[in-house]
Amino acid sequence: MKTISDFFQNYKIDYCKLKEYGFIETNNKYVFSKRINNLIFKIIIENKNLSLEIFDNDFNDECINYEITSIKEKWLDIINDIKNKCFIYTKYDNDKAMIIDQYILKKYNVEAEFMFDKFPNFGVYKNNKKWFCIIMDIDYSKIDKNKNGLIYILNIKSNNVDELISNNGFYPSYHMNKKNWITIVLDNNIDVNYIKSLIDISYELVKK
Repeated sequence: MKTISDFFQNYKIDYCKLKEYGFIETNNKYVFSKRINNLIFKIIIENKNLSLEIFDNDFNDECINYEITSIKEKWLDIINDIKNKCFIYTKYDNDKAMIIDQYILKKYNVEAEFMFDKFPNFGVYKNNKKWFCIIMDIDYSKIDKNKNGLIYILNIKSNNVDELISNNGFYPSYHMNKKNWITIVLDNNIDVNYIKSLIDISYELVKK
C-alpha cells in the first residue's frame, strides 16, 4: 500500500462525485478499482486519507515496486483523473480561512503567497511587500499547551495586543513579534466580520 494523500494537498473531496466516478462506499470507506492488463489498481479513501494498492493478477500478489516507470505512469494517470473529476481545489481546508482569503482578494486585490516549502499551507498577504497577515495550519499545542490537534490560525499586526489577548481565541503571536502581532484561532468562536475589521487595521498599520 502506498500513501498518496500528498497528491491531494489543498483539495477537498466531493463525495457525490466519488460515487458518480465509481467509488463504492462501505462503512465510510470509499474504494475504486480499475484493471489495466494484468494489474489491478485500487484507490482507498478513508477518514480523508488516501492510499493506493496495486495487485499483479498474474502472480495474485501486491506489486513490490510502485515506482517502476511503466506502473507509475498508469497509477498517476488514474490519480490525476480522480483529482480532476472528484476533488475541489481550495487554498485552505478551513471555511473561515477561505472567507478571509476572498475578503482580502476582493478588498485589497492581494493574493496569498505560499513562500515556504516546508509549510505549504502558510499563506502570506502583503501590502507593498510588507506582511499584514498570514494564515497558517499548526498544531494547537504550539499556542496552547493544554490543547492539541490541527488548527488554522491568523496572524495580524495590532496596536491593541494586550486587550485582544484577554479574549477567547486570541493568543500572543505565534512566530511573530508578540508586542505588535497577535494570533487568532480560526474556529467558530470569533465572528468573521470582527476578524475582517482587525485585518483592515493590520493593513493600515504596515503602511506606517
